[in-house]
Amino acid sequence: MELSDSLLPSEIVLSLNTEIFGRRDIFYFDTTDSTNVIAEQKGYEGMPEGTLVIADNQSKGRGRSGRYWFSPEKKGIYMSLILRPRLLSADIPKITLMTAVVAAESISKLYDVDIRIKWPNDILVNEKKIAGILTTMNRDYNAERFIVVGIGINVNTEYNEFPDEIRSIATSLFIETDIAAGRTALVQSILELFEYYYGLFQSSDFGPIMSKWKELSQIVGKNVQIDLINNSITGEVIDIDSKGFLLVKNSAGKL
Repeated sequence: MELSDSLLPSEIVLSLNTEIFGRRDIFYFDTTDSTNVIAEQKGYEGMPEGTLVIADNQSKGRGRSGRYWFSPEKKGIYMSLILRPRLLSADIPKITLMTAVVAAESISKLYDVDIRIKWPNDILVNEKKIAGILTTMNRDYNAERFIVVGIGINVNTEYNEFPDEIRSIATSLFIETDIAAGRTALVQSILELFEYYYGLFQSSDFGPIMSKWKELSQIVGKNVQIDLINNSITGEVIDIDSKGFLLVKNSAGKL
């Protein structure tokens, strides 16, 4: 499958409808270890909010809980954004929920797929993972606080290209639609929706974001198992609280 679209900055900014995201510095790499790692370095260097790091390939793509994100060359979107919001550490989960809405809406805006959000940071199509989000905050308290939001999307990966260990649980836009998707248009959609929802977030208007998240997740009322570091919790999802935390009632009725 030969694709002609490029993720070069000159292609991304062309007809992009934003004022900040994608309009500040864009660092493009043919290949890098991880866009999140590069974005963290740029954050410490003082790069402004809205800075974008994007690559056509990652050798050490990062997922949640130290997992590896499969990043084949020119088959997906591997991007990270630098944010400098004024917020409490307890509000950081909201950034992840907001980004999940951005990623899900960006995909469904361009492609006819039944997309769902799996708490807290996975995007699913037909119950298989098509995208993931990694949100990190700098830990050097001598530096100005910043957040890096990484977004990975399986765009044109074919079924037999996925490693054996994730082939049964992963999917891509190409697999789901049988269409070679345009990566640049999807990046532009992400940047435009991110700017819109981030504007709501900054104005403390999180209600529309939470409502959209609940609509896309359809998780309230379902029985789930939450795997933690040392144990797991099984129960019914009652709600998502105002901070973005999942509220689960176990079999003993404990919330």
